[in-house]
Amino acid sequence: MICSIALCGRPMSARGWCKRHYERWRVHGDPNYSARTFHGRGANFEPLADKLARKSAPSLGGCREWTGYRDPKFGYGQIAVGGRMEKAHRVAWAVSNGRPVPTGQKVRHTCDNPPCIEPGHLVLGTQRDNVADMFDRGRTNRRGERNNSARLTWEAVRELRSLRAAGTSVNELSSRFGVSKSQVRNVISNQHWKEPA
Repeated sequence: MICSIALCGRPMSARGWCKRHYERWRVHGDPNYSARTFHGRGANFEPLADKLARKSAPSLGGCREWTGYRDPKFGYGQIAVGGRMEKAHRVAWAVSNGRPVPTGQKVRHTCDNPPCIEPGHLVLGTQRDNVADMFDRGRTNRRGERNNSARLTWEAVRELRSLRAAGTSVNELSSRFGVSKSQVRNVISNQHWKEPA
């Protein structure tokens, strides 16, 4: 059995809490005493639920979007909890359900909006469920500029093709656009970056 405090994960000791949370309850009267974040001057401590509400705002589609720091690559909100950065939607699920996210489970968005922390839009599932959602909802087109690892844009591809047609060498194009010679050949031969119909 693990501690019933959201995001803890330590072994349960007494009253459904780990030793650390039990001791905080005994000393401070609140097992979540350390799960509060300090801000401002004096003893202004803020519960996680209040911080989640303060750092988010309603948006279209019934979502509640995280307005604090977001992961620049995927857009998920990030929140500090007990000295560690956590994904805001996972913390929102744990706070609203009063228990940590089970090991091996993902918190999925039914709204397909990564910064959303609206508890009604968050459901548990496995990675397999998450991938199935991606296919079912048509989020699998990762070609061209949509590919996270793409180094080129359509504008650069068209420029590369026109320069090659004008006689620029593959070596020079590789250096100029920062891609391998084989990638340049694949682009020129239309094996990669096929023009949309």
